Amino acid sequence: MCAQFNTIDFMIQRVQTIYLVVAAVLLALPMMLRMPLFSLTVPDGAYQLYPASVVFNGVEVMQTIAVLASITIALLLVVYAIMQFKNRSFQVNLIKVSILSQLVFLVMVFYYLDKAKEVASAQLLVDAVPTISYSPLLSAPVVAIFLSMLAIRSIKKDEALVRSADRLR
Repeated sequence: MCAQFNTIDFMIQRVQTIYLVVAAVLLALPMMLRMPLFSLTVPDGAYQLYPASVVFNGVEVMQTIAVLASITIALLLVVYAIMQFKNRSFQVNLIKVSILSQLVFLVMVFYYLDKAKEVASAQLLVDAVPTISYSPLLSAPVVAIFLSMLAIRSIKKDEALVRSADRLR
């Protein structure tokens, strides 16, 4: 039982674990908070993107399962990478795939923004111009990508330190 606590203490002491925990929290925010990622305001109302759907005046217009799936996959990969602290090369690969999933999330958000614009343009008058407002939650995956890259950098430094210690033996 004492060895288990030592392993957990070692994992928490590593700076990359802190980076990954903060990244995981940031990735969970869009799913946990019931705030839209963007709002496209037209004269009749507003289109709002949530991780699972696009909503117009409270009525679901489109399902956005790809957005929800990409952010969920990224979150699960980061959490699993935290647990894989003993296998550094596998941990780096997990984080890289998570970064790719986070990028897919961002691309999908802007894809659905474009789709919402198309739907809105069919309803708009010729003179009306929709206004777009982005949520601060949209910056969370960007910061998570940055933190993931810092974690990769720290993991590679740890690996280099372990290799140099092995050469001294």
